[in-house]
Amino acid sequence: MKLALAALLALCLPLLLTLTNVQLMATSPAFYEWGFRRHGVGAATGLDDQQLRRVAGEFIAYFQAPPREMDVRVRLRGREVPLFNPREIAHMVDVQALMRTLRRVQLACGAGVLVALVALGLLERRPLGRSAGLGLLGGAALTLALLALIAVATLVDFGDFWTRFHLVAFSNDFWMLDPARDNLIRLFPPPFWMDATLLLAGATALEALLVGGAGFLAVATAPAPAASLALNARGAPRDGSRGDCARSVR
Repeated sequence: MKLALAALLALCLPLLLTLTNVQLMATSPAFYEWGFRRHGVGAATGLDDQQLRRVAGEFIAYFQAPPREMDVRVRLRGREVPLFNPREIAHMVDVQALMRTLRRVQLACGAGVLVALVALGLLERRPLGRSAGLGLLGGAALTLALLALIAVATLVDFGDFWTRFHLVAFSNDFWMLDPARDNLIRLFPPPFWMDATLLLAGATALEALLVGGAGFLAVATAPAPAASLALNARGAPRDGSRGDCARSVR
C-alpha cells in the first residue's frame, strides 16, 4: 500500500507542478506585458501599450470563461476593427478547450498528491514519513528529467519542438498562421513561446528542487523501518551473554 501511494505521489507531482505554472502564466498580466515588450509586439501589431494591456486582459478572461469564441476589437488607424480573423478565432476555441483539459488534469493530479500524502501520513503516523519522502524525491527527480528533455529540445530546435507539440495537441491546422496577415502570431511570435517554455521549465525546476529537498529531509529524519529495528534487536547480544562467554573461557 505504501509503495503504491508513493508511486502515485511521484507520478502526479510532475504534472501538478508544470500545469500549475502553465495556469499561473496564462492568467498573469505581468507575463503578457513582459513578453509583449521583449518581442516588440506593439510595433508588429500597431497597438499601443494601453491596448496591449487590454488585449492581455481579454486573453486572461477568455481562458477563465465558459466555451465561446474570442471576440476582441481594437482601434487601428482611427477605426475600431476585429483583432482576429475567423481562422485565428477558430484556433483560439481549440486553445481554450486545451486549457480546460489541462485544468482538469491539474486538479486530478492535485487530488492524487493530496490523497497520497494524507494516506501516507495516516499509515506512517507522521505528516512526512519515509514513504512520503521517497515519493516526493521520486516526483522531483522525474520532474527534473522531463524538464531537462524539454529544455534540450527547446534549445536545439525550438521550431521542430513547437511544431510537434501542435501536431499532438490539435487535430486541425488552424494553428498554422501567417505573420503577414494574422495578428495572433504577431502577438505571440515563436521567440515569445521559446522564452515562455524556458521560463516555465526554470520555475518548475526550482519548485522540484524545493520539493526534492523536503523529501530528502523526510527520509533522513524518518525513524528506521520496523523490520530493521527487529533485525537489530535479534542480532544484539543479551545482557548476560557476554558474561556467560567470559565464564566459559575461564
